Amino acid sequence: MFAILAAFLTAAQPAQAAPAQPPCTPATTQRTTIDRIEVAGTRLDGTCVEVPGVASQFLLHADREALYLYERQRGALAVRSIAIGWPSPAPQAWQPPIAVPVTITGRLSSCPVAGSAGVPMQAGRQACTAGARYAVTAERLTWTFEPEHRMERLVGEDMRARVGSLLEAPADWPYLSRAQTLATELLQRIAQKDRDWLIERFDLDCCGLGYKEGMLGHLLTYPDSPFNELRTGAPAQSVILIAGRVGHPDGSDGVDEALICFCRTSDCTGLWPLRRGDYPGLSRPFACVEFQGASRFCTSHGGCEPWDQVGIGGLYFERSHSYFAEPATSAIHRTYDSSQR
Repeated sequence: MFAILAAFLTAAQPAQAAPAQPPCTPATTQRTTIDRIEVAGTRLDGTCVEVPGVASQFLLHADREALYLYERQRGALAVRSIAIGWPSPAPQAWQPPIAVPVTITGRLSSCPVAGSAGVPMQAGRQACTAGARYAVTAERLTWTFEPEHRMERLVGEDMRARVGSLLEAPADWPYLSRAQTLATELLQRIAQKDRDWLIERFDLDCCGLGYKEGMLGHLLTYPDSPFNELRTGAPAQSVILIAGRVGHPDGSDGVDEALICFCRTSDCTGLWPLRRGDYPGLSRPFACVEFQGASRFCTSHGGCEPWDQVGIGGLYFERSHSYFAEPATSAIHRTYDSSQR
């Protein structure tokens, strides 16, 4: 009886936690790269590493191309990227902008096969994520706020084919005609300073008077706005870009969202955004609005009709340094009088 009770009590005891690893020190840390980690495989499990890259929330990418490719694949597979196990709670200073190079020091571990059970939790957050094969539990993070350290966004149609997630809408895209009509009308309404049309089309009454007047200012009056160059005449070029889908070369399968972009200079050939995060910014040579073709407007009487929903996004992001810088050869630099606001 006592033997059975003793056995039961022994089995009920919580499992002993694995002994904590000592912190990484300069003497125990080796500097490496994500590409070398992927070649080494599990041989580096448990070692302290110092790894440079480009961070995006829970992933560290080897370079800009790896980040672009990850977004193109919609997170299906993290190629040339490793997961980051942040401390919990993570200090504010440990939230770097996407476009700034960082260096992370921590202990490396391999991840289970994507989709398998028992994904490990590291430093209070799920470290292995998004198909990453390796994770580093961050102990130290080095980066800088200085805007001159931002990386430039990738450009060019060759690069779009390699890592881009935005494709020019094909002729058979079901919402193309509506998007083109909306683009033409939008420019006309901006030139006419038609506040009522813009308020309705952009749903500017949604979020208070300050938001409404601020967005109208960006569209109609503010000199430090990407739309400033579009108020006095038709742009030289425009394009409608949709989110590409892996497995569908034309990107049109099931996609109803797009960016409608207008060139702010005489020529934007090879400069259109490759990803959604590329379009915000005052120095971009283009201005874009978001379009959603499958939206429907429903009245209180129950009747519904198609509604081409548009939105303005990212007009303030240039100042927060949250996105890649514009290449110096295509950047628009303006000196604005803030008192004109």
